[in-house]
Amino acid sequence: MLAPLAAVSAASLAYEVALVHLLSIAHWTHFAALVIGLALLGIGASGSLLAVARPLLEGRERAAFAVAALGAALAFDPAWRLAASIPFDAFELLAVPRQFLWLALVTLALAVPFLLAGSTVALAFELAPDRIGHVYAANLAGSGLGALAGLAAVAFVPAGRVPAAVALLGGLAAIFLFRRGWLVPLALAAWLAVGPGASIPVSDYKEGSQALRLPDAEVIDRRDGPLGRLELIGAPSLRYLPGLSLAQQ
Repeated sequence: MLAPLAAVSAASLAYEVALVHLLSIAHWTHFAALVIGLALLGIGASGSLLAVARPLLEGRERAAFAVAALGAALAFDPAWRLAASIPFDAFELLAVPRQFLWLALVTLALAVPFLLAGSTVALAFELAPDRIGHVYAANLAGSGLGALAGLAAVAFVPAGRVPAAVALLGGLAAIFLFRRGWLVPLALAAWLAVGPGASIPVSDYKEGSQALRLPDAEVIDRRDGPLGRLELIGAPSLRYLPGLSLAQQ
């Protein structure tokens, strides 16, 4: 139980790092605070969900733990894809009231993996009341490693494939939970390698989007990293003449 708990905990923290990276590309870097709120929302909601479902889970805690762990791993990538399909643009929040609805839907979609991961952690405490210290250790160790794994993912994996990389990390939990659980990380690794990368809906109000509206503009080079996304955009109307005098005719 401790190994799958550590894997899910690692994936949860890696997902937080990934969301900071993805939302900073799509919108702006101040969405880091939103990611923390998403994690707290999902984890807090998991406690409420388990409290309501306690009569149904009585005697089935171990099976529920396995389902929650697997569900968390499988939810990371689809949650981002669903959120990316919602036409939310933070720049329009004060001018277009409907954007508050889109923001609420994006928040709910991105919080689902945290809900499942939080359920996994809570059920682990339920299953091992006499080993609380070991459960805490697995959760905290996995979380620490997950923060490093998330940083490595945004540094070396294309941004559109980062959610799939996080899913692969969480999918390692299945190895310890199911008889043929190794098939889960194998399938997730194949999806990471050959599946289509997730889209990142960049705001129309960001400088890069504005530059791409110029006639015949194109992205010449694009690099993603821990500090964000760097794009080199070229267009016939863009000229660079360093040192040219303003008196030049």
